[in-house]
Parts: sequence; structure tokens; C-alpha cells
Amino acid sequence: MQDVKAPREKVFHSLMQVERLPQTFPEIFAKMEVVGMEGTSRVILCDELWAGRHFRYKMKESVSPPDRIDRSITEGNGKGSKTTFTLDQIPSGTRVSMTMDGKGLAVALLARLFRSKFEKEISHVFDGYMKVVESSGGAS
Repeated sequence: MQDVKAPREKVFHSLMQVERLPQTFPEIFAKMEVVGMEGTSRVILCDELWAGRHFRYKMKESVSPPDRIDRSITEGNGKGSKTTFTLDQIPSGTRVSMTMDGKGLAVALLARLFRSKFEKEISHVFDGYMKVVESSGGAS
């Protein structure tokens, strides 16, 4: 959970800009490319490095603006894994919560053998990204 001093709509918009992740965190995100649509969901190709392990996958992203973003891996490493971002309006801005349900051997290894390093990296990305959002205008 992370409190962000920015309006919920702004935080939501920033989380939707996945193509910017490789520029902001090149040590983790090699590629995040929106390649199409399936119904109302975006299809995104991902190439990432977590805890020294390489992950390539395709995910589908469904949204309920400005409250929720659901991402599910449909092909590649971690197929069947899901991540959900929920955004709640609070007096100081937005509370962002992220839940992950990892699937597959690669994700199980990451969670068991490299958990500490993975948790530090994901915290670094999440905290850093929300600071970028705050610094680009803050609450209105």
C-alpha cells in the first residue's frame, strides 16, 4: 500500500503509461509495449529482469477508471499470474494497493529463492514511480 499526494485520476493515468517504465527503470524493464486490443483490454508485451532472472510474457490489461487496473499474464513466464491495482481517494490524495497472485514455476522460484531481492526491487519501483507521479504536479 502506498499513499500518493496526487489525485486518483492522475495516478490512474500514470499507471496506464506502461511504455514509460523502461525509461524510468531500465535496470528492470527492458520492454513494455502495447501491441493491440482484445475486446476492451489492452495487450502488452513485457520483457523484465527481476532478482537477476529474465521474464518475457504477454499480458492483458482490463481497467475500471479511476478505481482499478487488472493485469493477467496470458503467455510466457508466469502464465495465469494476476496483478490488481486499486486506487482509493483519501484526503491527502490517493491510496494505491497492489495485490499479486503469481503462477508458474518461474514465479514460484522467484518467490521462494529470491523473495527478499524481489521484494526490494518491487518496492523500489512502486515507491519510485509514485514519487514521479507526485513530483509531476501533486494534488489539485
